[in-house]
Amino acid sequence: MINRKFATISFAALLLVWVPTAVLAGPITFGLASDYDNTANTVTAGPTANNLQTTGLFQDVFWYSLNNGAPRVGSGDYINSGNSLVLAGNSAVEGTGPYTSLNFTGPSISGGQSYLSIYNDLTQPGFNTFDATNGLTVSADILFVKHATSAGVVALYGGGQDGLALLATNGDGNNPDSVKLSLVWQSAGSGQELASTTLLASAFQTAASANGTKIPGTTDYWYRVQMGVTVIGDTFVVSGNFYNHSDPNNPNSLLGGLIGTVSFAGSLLNTDQTARYLQNPGQVGIMVRGNESIALPDNVGVSVTNFDVLTTTTTSTSPVPEPGSIVLLGTGFLGLAMFLRRKR
Repeated sequence: MINRKFATISFAALLLVWVPTAVLAGPITFGLASDYDNTANTVTAGPTANNLQTTGLFQDVFWYSLNNGAPRVGSGDYINSGNSLVLAGNSAVEGTGPYTSLNFTGPSISGGQSYLSIYNDLTQPGFNTFDATNGLTVSADILFVKHATSAGVVALYGGGQDGLALLATNGDGNNPDSVKLSLVWQSAGSGQELASTTLLASAFQTAASANGTKIPGTTDYWYRVQMGVTVIGDTFVVSGNFYNHSDPNNPNSLLGGLIGTVSFAGSLLNTDQTARYLQNPGQVGIMVRGNESIALPDNVGVSVTNFDVLTTTTTSTSPVPEPGSIVLLGTGFLGLAMFLRRKR
């Protein structure tokens, strides 16, 4: 359970604005070997998850399938970089297009299953963490190839702690799509939803392709997921925005329209106030979830590119008066005018 903290402003509403100021990482397109180490990770008897990546900017945390909540021995590695995915029959496979990405192609199970890769430049000692005290923006472009999946970015994550995931969800068929903020557990389960906004069905569309090649003249539908997070003391504030692109086939094109938003404020502390379940400074990364109870090895199909981390400055404009305050202010100015007129 989350301990939420709320504040009431009686006479004025403060407008908070996130302004990007400096690039900390990215944009990362996963087109270089130095971006991502494609060495296959394994699961051995125990079961023991063995991360074998030794280079690159990312390390996979959940890359395997589950068996009764534990890594499945002999599981494949379902996170790999390459050309963005396309649909071949009912399978998500690497395509032949011009855009490179981090591709998620794993199975899903009852209750959902998460796949997570964390930004961790292995040329630097220790984990790479980012301080959200003065504001942080984490963003990426995503491409859905299969339905019933969620994809987005993660912040305030840490070893032994949890994290925040801002996710776009592509429903199945006539089911509505949604945007949501979730608490990421230190397991490959489905986490805990903190806030969500329901959208119309097909707000997030899937890519069209055949036989492993994009169909000429069709649209790929790249979308931008953008998380702004600021930590003030033990309180975090998140603002999530989801956009399409002016050219839906091109993740490098200008942003188009705003599809949906979600926001949330809460405490970094556990409900007993003795420990933090979110970490600041914390790690950032990419998460994809399979939400459909079908354990096919390629039931999840999502490509992610242009991963970006920016420092941001959270500024409050001059307080915007409420209507009652405006009336009082106007009355004061009127009285002053009458007083000056009498003095003439």
